Amino acid sequence: MMKYSVIIPVYNSEKTLARCLNSLVTQNRKDVQIIVVNDGSTDSSEAIIRAFADRYPQILYIPQTNGGVSTARNTGLDAAQGTYVTFVDSDDYVTSDYFEALDSAEDCDLLVFAHSVLGGNVASQDSLFSILESKETFIDRLQLLLSSRQIMHPWNKRFQRSIIDAHHLRFLEGMQIGEDFNFCMTYAMHCRQLGILSAQVICNDITDQNSLSRKYRPHLDLQMLDVFTHISQTIQNSLQSEDFKSQLLSIADYLFIKNVFTCISEEFKQKKLSFLKGRKRIREICCVFRQPLSDMRINLIHRV
Repeated sequence: MMKYSVIIPVYNSEKTLARCLNSLVTQNRKDVQIIVVNDGSTDSSEAIIRAFADRYPQILYIPQTNGGVSTARNTGLDAAQGTYVTFVDSDDYVTSDYFEALDSAEDCDLLVFAHSVLGGNVASQDSLFSILESKETFIDRLQLLLSSRQIMHPWNKRFQRSIIDAHHLRFLEGMQIGEDFNFCMTYAMHCRQLGILSAQVICNDITDQNSLSRKYRPHLDLQMLDVFTHISQTIQNSLQSEDFKSQLLSIADYLFIKNVFTCISEEFKQKKLSFLKGRKRIREICCVFRQPLSDMRINLIHRV
């Protein structure tokens, strides 16, 4: 039986794709399905994928017209056959003991593992994962994952395909940002067990100077409102206890309000931003974040 399905969305990744694929295929696992979805690349990505697919039978190559990363990941989910599903971005790579480390982890509904970072100064995760491991209950671990933002990405998690299929879970293709966060939180709402693996088994490469986070994103405030509205509805519609949902909604509301600073700083990425226009946008952004997502009481100083 296939144990792992690894989904890799690809779009114009010729510089890093071979490194990503090499890190997976050299582990010589016969129970691994590597699904590479080429999302309409216009560079040499297709040639690289085909060269690997011809050599390694565990690679399933799926080309499609450009539809975005959510569409590519959903295509991969449709083809997944493994007991577990993991995601690896084409500019990232895994350690040589990636599958061995995942094998050693407990058989849980959701497994979260640590990651290293290439190209940036990121705070150590040792303390966070030490605290996570000390938490005994599912809700305590999920609360910490949410407040620390570790819940937001799919590439540091191992999912159960049976849960994904049972609840028809997919990435929302209409969302411009936050589709990863929405998928992970929706999945977590159907879980009862949350496992922790402190080993750094994947490397997140943030050296790309052309990444979305470095470009100006117009109306980011309205996009974040859409993201957290989805998250709030997901929590409220879950079958978890009311106390459980209230605690998560409180944390989600806290994170939502914190994004006011992100959205304001986003405006200063514009090369020509007049004083009056900047002041007007700051007022508009503050109005968006003034209304809480839930009726939870948020710290007054933070609200101000």
